[in-house]
Amino acid sequence: MSGIKPDGKRTAFALKVKVEGPGVHRKSIAIPDLIKICQAIQGAVHRQAEAMQRPTSPTLRRGPITATAQQECTLELIGITGGSTGLAFRYAQPQQHLPIPGAPNFGADVIAKIAETVRDFGGRKQTLQNVDPGVLDSLKELGDVLERKKITRISLSVPRHSGKRKTINAVLTSTVRERIAARIQLPSHEPLSIEGKLEMADFKETGKMCRIHPAIGVPVQCSFDPELEDQVYFALRKPARISGTARLNPITRKPEELKIEKIEIVDELLLGAKDFFASRSLAQLADAQGVGPLKNPAELAGGWPQEENVDEFLSETYGSRS
Repeated sequence: MSGIKPDGKRTAFALKVKVEGPGVHRKSIAIPDLIKICQAIQGAVHRQAEAMQRPTSPTLRRGPITATAQQECTLELIGITGGSTGLAFRYAQPQQHLPIPGAPNFGADVIAKIAETVRDFGGRKQTLQNVDPGVLDSLKELGDVLERKKITRISLSVPRHSGKRKTINAVLTSTVRERIAARIQLPSHEPLSIEGKLEMADFKETGKMCRIHPAIGVPVQCSFDPELEDQVYFALRKPARISGTARLNPITRKPEELKIEKIEIVDELLLGAKDFFASRSLAQLADAQGVGPLKNPAELAGGWPQEENVDEFLSETYGSRS
């Protein structure tokens, strides 16, 4: 990367992207492809940063990114190099030492994690199991530029300085993109506990099912083995805490079904207490209660009898104060 010098505390480059294919010429790239590549890479970096900061929060959602992700992990394009077209990126802001265990250079760890994810999908066996769905979605978008066959390979190179110089290399091809897209479509399974009331139990031999209605949020369908039948029957219409393995939607990360492994009867007064004291944004509250955006402002109108005159009512109300 000759000609690119460090600026203050910023590294010479944090990420180097090499773009290859019949539609790519020396030190040149089509503007639509450049924009798509830059947007997808930045999206992956921001989502990976949020996933590392808050592992339990979904990154596949609309809305602004966190302040730390924006300050520490926003990239800028600093050069287009020769050979096959190369794109050099560095951090837009000098890196700060954050109070996060094992992460003295947060931005570098974020980009390294993305390169490791791409490298893993390029191997014969995928060893990474818990990859954030938002990161996968951005990497799939990055791979979309390969569909027209003008670009066939996108290579990522991330310098590391952990004791000795080391570079993480990864290659995104159409095969890797297909593997990433397939992973996005697969649901994941994670341990989960839900408090609520058990309703609508079905004890048929073909499949034992019930539903739990949490204090906040939508009901979740549950299944259980025959040995738990008596416990489920006893817990019907009572406040309970069920624990087991949940199948999560790969996009929304919400539970689609929970396989019950343990049932506990809880105090009615404590039901949903954790949710009551939890800090939630307006978007999270609306999502939990199934409230969507207002589509027709006319829905806010009404509620006043048509035969009553609003002006007369206001005149009588305020006139009575004099």
